[in-house]
Amino acid sequence: WMGAQAEGSLSSPSAALLRALILNGAGPLLGTRGSRGVPLPLPPAMEVGYGRLDLSRSLALATGVSLAVVDGQSQPASSATGRAVLEHGGAAKHCVKVSEGTGELRITLAWSDPAAQPYAKVALVNDLDLVLVRPGGAAGGVTILGNHKLNDTRCEDAACAEADRLNTNEQIVVENPAAGVYQVWVMGSSVVYHDDEDNVPTQAYALAITGPGLEAISASDSQCPPGCPAGCSGERGTC
Repeated sequence: WMGAQAEGSLSSPSAALLRALILNGAGPLLGTRGSRGVPLPLPPAMEVGYGRLDLSRSLALATGVSLAVVDGQSQPASSATGRAVLEHGGAAKHCVKVSEGTGELRITLAWSDPAAQPYAKVALVNDLDLVLVRPGGAAGGVTILGNHKLNDTRCEDAACAEADRLNTNEQIVVENPAAGVYQVWVMGSSVVYHDDEDNVPTQAYALAITGPGLEAISASDSQCPPGCPAGCSGERGTC
């Protein structure tokens, strides 16, 4: 973890972290559409994207709201979570503790994807997935996938089965989150491009997380539940 919640500094954020911060703080757009004055949909949505930029929300300047970030391109390797870089099939777990209250827990994942081949049918090269496991229940609570509201608005309080396979930004929003420890997983679902000397495909990523009374916890901390969702592989958790 970096910034106010952990080791490191935000003096040299990557492009991915800047994007994650900006999108994480975006709010609803005002106005209507069409001749009947239909209100614009709440973000995220195809018509409005992630919403209207609001730096006060991005930087968690409101009283009682805290910010935690992870940056795979500038985070020191000695930090509690190590470098946020994934290989194909890998998984990384980050835990945050939330104090019960009003507001929302908001998590945004972003990464700088390599350029696709000209005229490629799908522009996405390296595909990462954001997964949130909410506290509670014998199975570790409800699992929510990134950009869940783009596919199914019912996913707020139910398990979601469809992952995003098109975008380099993924977001999860939990309204009025219950107190407890939330597991934030990043999965290397398809990492095929490499730019390092040993030819091992890797992808760095960034996370921006805001919430009421947010506290970042190391994945090795006893408060962070063991295990991982969907039979993941990698160094984080027991699979």
